[in-house]
Amino acid sequence: MFFVMVVHSTDIAGSPHLTDFDAALLAAREELNCVIPGGFRNHDVHWQETLTNRPAECYIGLDIKAQEDPRVLLDLTEREYQRQWRGNAWIGHHIALLFPHHNLAMVTNPYWLKEIQALPDKLSELGYYVVEKRRRSGKTKYYSGDYGAENTMELFRILREPGNGFRAVDKRATEILDNLDARIGAEIYNFAVFTPQHEVGARIKYDDSHWVVSPVKSRVDIPRTWMNMKLEEICKGLPLARAVGLTSQVLVEGEEMHIPMIDFSAGVDWEGDKEVQEALKKVNIPGMLILSGNSYHFYGFDLLGKDEWREYMGRLKGLSGVDFDWPDLQLQQGFSMLRLTPATWKLSQPCFWEYFQPTATGTDRNSVAKTEKTIKEIAAAA
Repeated sequence: MFFVMVVHSTDIAGSPHLTDFDAALLAAREELNCVIPGGFRNHDVHWQETLTNRPAECYIGLDIKAQEDPRVLLDLTEREYQRQWRGNAWIGHHIALLFPHHNLAMVTNPYWLKEIQALPDKLSELGYYVVEKRRRSGKTKYYSGDYGAENTMELFRILREPGNGFRAVDKRATEILDNLDARIGAEIYNFAVFTPQHEVGARIKYDDSHWVVSPVKSRVDIPRTWMNMKLEEICKGLPLARAVGLTSQVLVEGEEMHIPMIDFSAGVDWEGDKEVQEALKKVNIPGMLILSGNSYHFYGFDLLGKDEWREYMGRLKGLSGVDFDWPDLQLQQGFSMLRLTPATWKLSQPCFWEYFQPTATGTDRNSVAKTEKTIKEIAAAA
């Protein structure tokens, strides 16, 4: 049986366009919906592969379930049936999780992959690369067929693994970079490899003895024409605990400039929080909002000089909705930085949300506001 689950658009599983997902769903239904003979506890059964037609955005769960009723198949009394099966009239098994966004089929039950010999070929014909999930260590050897924390990490590991043909950098990350580059046109961009701090309760793990936003392991300058290719090289094989972020430092006509950035507090609701919208109005810079998972990021399109950047970061202090510690931490390291890729403690994939255009704009030479385009016109031209 197929089942489909709706997951937030920042999930690693991906968020292909609904039309694309419907096409993948239809193709899977046509190719994989069949009856397979087999056995269960020395009984002959017929396993049915079916598809539940529910709207979804990111993955398809592939199951098989016995057509026979367990009460009849196992000769159970009604009391035994209620006690052992708790009203479940089907015997089922998870087989695989299909991720159309990544063209990946992650097999969670390799026994059925061998039992249904035609399944790998069918999945390949549908455009999926078949990867067997690693066996769990320890006493418990069972595979989880549900898309939860365990399989999210397993998917993340597969995408980062060198030499397997999957892209480590999600299309949503490159979309952020392409949208930004189309509006500021820097010659050189700066990226950082770092270890994101994870949350402890409602607070980020900061203390007075560790006054660093996230320990930066390395930084690299990349020309705009090589940006996406080089970012893929950096991410492939990168330890899962580390993420790649874009720093504010860019090079324009040989001059160092800074991208205005904001990291909003966790749990901020952009559409419902008027104070956050007021914060961006006070900043008074056109730009774009990014969904980061639990909150939002902001990239401005008006580049700043180094002194202007320091003044800008000072203005962010105390603004409603802005992460309380973030401005001081960025000032100490000499540049601001926002995460582009997932990591072990930050398993969300940042993705584009919407453009922001203040009613009154600044006078920076790179300001998109100098044009007479509306936000819709800018979006259509992207």
